[in-house]
Amino acid sequence: MIVLAKTAALLLALCVYIAGSATAQIMPGSPLGDLKIKADPSGEIHLGKFGSPYVLCFFIPGDETTATEIKALQKIISDDKKLSKFKIIMATRGKDDNERELARSYVKKNGFKATLAYDPETTAARAFTSFQFPSFYIVDAKGELKTMRVPSVTKPVRRLGFEEFLKIVADGGDIPMIDLVQETSATKDQLNLIGNKAPDFTLTDLNGKSYKLASLRGKNVIAVFWNEGCPHCRADIPLLNDYYIKNKKKFNFEILSVSRKGDAGSVKRTTDFISDKKIAFPVLMDKEEPVSNDYKIMYIPTAFFISADGIIVELMVGTPPNFDKTLDSIFTDPSRLGSK
Repeated sequence: MIVLAKTAALLLALCVYIAGSATAQIMPGSPLGDLKIKADPSGEIHLGKFGSPYVLCFFIPGDETTATEIKALQKIISDDKKLSKFKIIMATRGKDDNERELARSYVKKNGFKATLAYDPETTAARAFTSFQFPSFYIVDAKGELKTMRVPSVTKPVRRLGFEEFLKIVADGGDIPMIDLVQETSATKDQLNLIGNKAPDFTLTDLNGKSYKLASLRGKNVIAVFWNEGCPHCRADIPLLNDYYIKNKKKFNFEILSVSRKGDAGSVKRTTDFISDKKIAFPVLMDKEEPVSNDYKIMYIPTAFFISADGIIVELMVGTPPNFDKTLDSIFTDPSRLGSK
């Protein structure tokens, strides 16, 4: 009970301290450079110059979930010769002797084969924006970050599992950004649409011009559902518009944006919004929401990525971090739109 109480207190202190000290997040593809943490029992670890690929785990001593995850990670690495080059660095705050001893006892008790490190000022945790524990990050031999926060090595973030992430990095590749974005808001019914033919629809824009999804066969399509009254949509749609203007020829795609019904002034506000933001793709009105129903829309913005032969290959709810790179990864991934 004493250990559990200390663990809970440490977790609370860490979360409060880190959340109140947020800084710019290091994103995949970025070198870690001279970012350092303290080694146990002494010295420093240069995270950008470690000399071999590694998995960095931020953890709270005493946490059973972390113990299960680290043991699973060790098995993944030991069972595959290709992955044996990966080391494990376990980092916790360790601001005083009590916290450091708690961490050492935890590592020893569980028999972890890892390098123990301390981040007393949470400099590294803030750089990774690691607010939850455990948090796992993969870094290649050159000191380049390859993932965003991965919460578990035993459960896939999206399509790919942690072992697949490690194999991609071991082969010198880049993990598709979309596979690092947790999809927490998509419903089971929506996820079941992936791999199936996209429901066809015909809708008119604000000027009465008709658009039919099936008429765009031969092109990739993003069908995005939104509403001008949604703050997230008002941020997302201009980003999507900029991406469309820059990349529509490169990736051979069109966008059909579907606006869900609103109040009496919704049409005017929508018109004003698309005029102000210079939206270059058609905005279609789903007045009675039959199309929204076909696509099982629960939250907006929701975007469906449809291949040139009319198959839904991916969906995205909300605005992902690293917006352009995430969309690039969908268009270039052979298992999504890259081979279409």
